[in-house]
Amino acid sequence: MDYLIPGVIGFIVGGGIYASTYQQIFPKVSKIADFGAAVIPDLWNVNPWSFILFFSTFTFLLFYFFRLKHL
Repeated sequence: MDYLIPGVIGFIVGGGIYASTYQQIFPKVSKIADFGAAVIPDLWNVNPWSFILFFSTFTFLLFYFFRLKHL
């Protein structure tokens, strides 16, 4: 409860900063980071199934590690 008021104030101030800078910042960022309708395997130039296998294995091992460490 101690952080409720500062948190709400932070949301409001952050939203105001985002809204006030959106028109100036978004066009510049969208020119730099416009990859179209690309997916990660296309961007990394790897086989989609190998990416799925790697991501699934990594996720499984991460959750297994969390379970071992009781996190």
